[in-house]
Amino acid sequence: GALFGAAGVLALLAGGWSALRAPRLKSLVAYSTVAQLGYALLALGLLLRLEEPRLHAALWLFVLTHGLAKVSMFLAAGELQTILGSTRVQGMKGASQNVPVALTAFAVAGGSLIGLPPSGGFLAKWLLLQPLFERPQHWPWVLAVLLGTLMSAAYVFRVLAHGFDRVRPNPPSIHPDRLAQWLALLPGLLVWSLALISEPLLLWLGGLGQ
Repeated sequence: GALFGAAGVLALLAGGWSALRAPRLKSLVAYSTVAQLGYALLALGLLLRLEEPRLHAALWLFVLTHGLAKVSMFLAAGELQTILGSTRVQGMKGASQNVPVALTAFAVAGGSLIGLPPSGGFLAKWLLLQPLFERPQHWPWVLAVLLGTLMSAAYVFRVLAHGFDRVRPNPPSIHPDRLAQWLALLPGLLVWSLALISEPLLLWLGGLGQ
């Protein structure tokens, strides 16, 4: 359990740091996958040590919410790159006025990866942290989760900062396909809608101890 937990923290921090430094948009999204799966690996390691039902639910919620959010983020990144004609993060300047729906999809998916409430990512992260808050000896794991959260926020906002930079916007290279952008947004909205069914979902996953 300790080995899995340590590997999860390593993935969380190394993936987050690599995403912060990635020059290309899809590389950033790919490195964020390494970081986000670190949460699932950490939950697995802690579950092996503590045998806590909430950690079991957190593990499967991380897998579910990350899958939905990452589908949305990769599709949005593809639309942004295709329409703006650039693969680099800095090439996303002016996306808020030229590709608003795709940038919204990226932001919505990114919000779940960060763990903003009431997204499914927040629910998973809260279930992971609850048993750790109750045991002072496990606070180092809490600090690792919080540091990973800050890094997630940093690399998501790195893209959004360029997207909302309208000083020298990158003009579209092709006519935007609105339907494709809305399809990219759909999985991200599904992640946030998990809050509406959180109680039956946790009962099903065993996160309420029943």
